[in-house]
Amino acid sequence: MAAPINNNGGRKSDKLWRDALIVALKRPNEADADKRPFLAIIAEQCVQSAAEGDMQAIKEIGDRIDGKAPQSVTHDGSLSGYVPVLTDV
Repeated sequence: MAAPINNNGGRKSDKLWRDALIVALKRPNEADADKRPFLAIIAEQCVQSAAEGDMQAIKEIGDRIDGKAPQSVTHDGSLSGYVPVLTDV
């Protein structure tokens, strides 16, 4: 079955800021000797900062490469806040 007309794959079309940033990041930087895209320049600066010991840059690279560390969830076993399961039987 074909997708409905104007189906954008489930992506919201109201992310104007995100869309504008993607366009700007892909655009070549005319001031750069190699005319690299802004995104490549920003990535290089992030890597350079990490290499110089910037913990925020190191964490950002780790989160992007390996994914964020899973958050632990603890429970003390109590039933406070317990919601019983209701059935229609």
